[in-house]
Amino acid sequence: MVELDHVTVVMPGGGGYGVNALAGSTVRHTELDLSASALGINAAGYSNVGALVSGGAGAAQDVTWPDVRAEDHITWTRTVDGGVPGVMPLCTKTAATKFTATFAAGDTSTYEWRVE
Repeated sequence: MVELDHVTVVMPGGGGYGVNALAGSTVRHTELDLSASALGINAAGYSNVGALVSGGAGAAQDVTWPDVRAEDHITWTRTVDGGVPGVMPLCTKTAATKFTATFAAGDTSTYEWRVE
């Protein structure tokens, strides 16, 4: 696992990956500026930031994340409204395995999540 804080990645000409997370690896980051990189994070492994679209049925949705810890906080930001947006998802964690989000019934919004 690599933890990055206050990092700016600049690729000449704006090409290539900013950060490459190899399969089975984890990248945790805060204040990581990848705006000058065409592809940001190449996540064959795991990154502590992602997106999830609510299925609309109010059912639980798992996010596999083998580095999630019992003390981690998962924050959610609704980025695109869809259906009948509800409250932010209810989230539970299974340490070293996954976290599970339950969205409001009728909500088909897109959410960005961050594990901190």
